[in-house]
Amino acid sequence: MASFEKKISEIFDENPRLARKIPVVIRKMFQESDAEFKRRVRNMPEEEQQSVFLILFDVLFIDCFFESLNDRFLNWVIKNHPEKFTEDELEEMRAQSLSHLDFYEVQKVYPGRGSDIQSLFTHEKGFLRDISSSRSLAKWDIFLSRCYRHRGEYLATGSLTLFTQDNKKFIVSRIDKAMSESIDGSRNDSFPEFAKAHWEVFYQIAREIRERALNKKFYTKYGELQLCEVRFKVIDYQAILGKIDKCDEFNFIEAGRRRVSKKKGNTARFQYDWLSLGLEDELKTIETGNVENGMILSTSQLDKEGNQLGIEAIGTLYVDRFLFRLETRSLELAEFSVRHFARLFGDALTFKRIIKK
Repeated sequence: MASFEKKISEIFDENPRLARKIPVVIRKMFQESDAEFKRRVRNMPEEEQQSVFLILFDVLFIDCFFESLNDRFLNWVIKNHPEKFTEDELEEMRAQSLSHLDFYEVQKVYPGRGSDIQSLFTHEKGFLRDISSSRSLAKWDIFLSRCYRHRGEYLATGSLTLFTQDNKKFIVSRIDKAMSESIDGSRNDSFPEFAKAHWEVFYQIAREIRERALNKKFYTKYGELQLCEVRFKVIDYQAILGKIDKCDEFNFIEAGRRRVSKKKGNTARFQYDWLSLGLEDELKTIETGNVENGMILSTSQLDKEGNQLGIEAIGTLYVDRFLFRLETRSLELAEFSVRHFARLFGDALTFKRIIKK
């Protein structure tokens, strides 16, 4: 904490009417009421509480416009109470008063010293002197913070909220959209002016990224990830094995035994990988398209050097005298298997059911 911040807080406390702004900031920043905020913070560890309050008062003192002061609070303090601060403190306070929130990209990290950073929007570069963050940041990380230039270096107020490169496109598109919609629907405002006037947009974006991460869906190449089991009753065991031996889509893994019941005892069971080999055209009908908030998991087979062969492992098949059972990773593949195996095996098996795991 800078030496002058305690004095700034004391001046704020001497003007109790200004505290009426706090619930407004809480509502915009955290999307919750003052009472909800207090209940949530009360249950936080002390270190996390301090981080939340730093973020809150950072915006309250530097960005919020107070109608009763006809100014932002830090600007007002500099103009009306300069006698309470040294010249060095006033110099840094003036730098802070001009600062704004921004998303920065890490260009290089110097452990124990700081990082070279660049704004995603103004493209200004500089060295951020911050020992703590230099131990956790990595090149190409993105973070939300308020950084201000002081004597040739960047310093940060509050705390840094970290994001990954995967979030960069979303952040840029959301800021561009917000700027185009601000005031008169044009982008005449400079980014610094926009950032000070619309600070809540930055926290909205951070909140949306967290929610996207929590709601992120996973997909296979053929549908949303959903472990399924497809069961068929075996009618003609030998016919099924004979057909499997002739088809490239099945790759033998191992032979074992399965306990059926006391009456029927154990039975031999064969395990196969079910592959996309030869089924590519049929499978195109259920291929996963573009996913905005999700990740497509790879199930491609690899050669000995680790190169992808372009063949997907789309299921695991278990066959014995009584049960033909397929395990697969999407409902789309499960339903496809019912249609496909009916054509492939004909009357040699009968579909029973699909079980979602």
